[in-house]
Amino acid sequence: GTPADALGRPRVRVTQSGLAEVRVRVGRLGRDGDRVDAVSLHDVGLWLVPVAGGDPQAMGTTKQAADWPAAEYRFLLARRLADGKVAPEGRYRLRVTATGPDGATLSRERAPFALGPANG
Repeated sequence: GTPADALGRPRVRVTQSGLAEVRVRVGRLGRDGDRVDAVSLHDVGLWLVPVAGGDPQAMGTTKQAADWPAAEYRFLLARRLADGKVAPEGRYRLRVTATGPDGATLSRERAPFALGPANG
């Protein structure tokens, strides 16, 4: 089965220009004695979840059908959602989802953070 720790908790840094820099560990790579323990994930998705309630808003997906090798990945997200609309200012959690090699869905969220007015 896909280990629960194959997807890390996302870290978010919001800039004054309205961009959010996201870093998240996708997959797992380690050693178990003489054996290499590697887990790759696929179907990575990023979602803004309003703290005040409401439906999660898709920020986009990686659009990569192949597996993602185990690594820490960096995403730059504009305030524009996957549907082309601008995310309103407010407090959000960022949810990262991925699918394991056995089809298991993994999901991790970041503590709430604030998005202010978009500049430009």
